[in-house]
Amino acid sequence: MKTIFTFFLLAFGLIGFAQQNFINVPSAEVTAKNKLFFQQQININEIIQSNSTLAFGLGKGFEIGANVLGLNFKTNQQFLIENDSLDKDPYNPLILLNGLKSFKINNQQSIALGTQVGFNYTERNSNKPASLTYLNY
Repeated sequence: MKTIFTFFLLAFGLIGFAQQNFINVPSAEVTAKNKLFFQQQININEIIQSNSTLAFGLGKGFEIGANVLGLNFKTNQQFLIENDSLDKDPYNPLILLNGLKSFKINNQQSIALGTQVGFNYTERNSNKPASLTYLNY
């Protein structure tokens, strides 16, 4: 099985094109009960992009949290980018609540079902709903 996965990764990964991530997807490893997990990702080029994730473990494989994703600062014009149109990045910034349920298969493997639901923030009160539901192995 690992050989087949490695083959597909090499065969198709080399011909793929890179893109900026749309949203941070947590791993299938759930936050422990009554513990906090915080992740901060900053991408720097002509735009400085900040993605923040906070999760709280509820126990029994559950966690809940919040995300602020795509908080972008345009360095050459010195302003925060707010996209509520059909511009290049219409999803930013996103303010989301998240939830995750992990199902343990064995000590090394688990499957997690998660969702992130919220809206794309604008100052002009034209917020648009945003969501992502995912399954991780």
